[in-house]
Amino acid sequence: MHHSLTNLLRAFLFPVLLLLFLLFSPQPTTASCACGYKVDNHLYTTLLETDFLHLKTLSEDTPWQPQSYTVTPALARGPYGKNASLENVVPNPLKDKDDWEGEGMGGGDAGLQLFVRAIGGGPGGLVRMAEIASKRNDILYGSFRATIKFTDIAGTCGAFFW
Repeated sequence: MHHSLTNLLRAFLFPVLLLLFLLFSPQPTTASCACGYKVDNHLYTTLLETDFLHLKTLSEDTPWQPQSYTVTPALARGPYGKNASLENVVPNPLKDKDDWEGEGMGGGDAGLQLFVRAIGGGPGGLVRMAEIASKRNDILYGSFRATIKFTDIAGTCGAFFW
């Protein structure tokens, strides 16, 4: 009799505990409806998220476009201009697609690498740099977040603008 009572309690107790756990587990975001999600009581209807740790190329499959342009020193109102070039935007995915940390395929830290290189062309030269921009032009306001590892090399500046 004791053995069958223990089995019955186990069969009943486990589903009840699982249900309680699922009902009272904290959720990172709350779906308000099929039209979006809430963060701090603000409803957002669009999510633009990119996993740069596993991205092998910035192709048409991503919402990002590497930029290519030049600003002369005169237009930059200073001694140097800038040159954004595609060669300075380098995806460096993790070696294993199932990993979430470790070295990138090209060595060093994994993720999208945006390089700033030595000034070219002598005095009045251009700072060679990288920039990506969203292909989307329909997102006018919202909550924008990024996880970025900035370099500690003197003379460089990293930023996130929307």
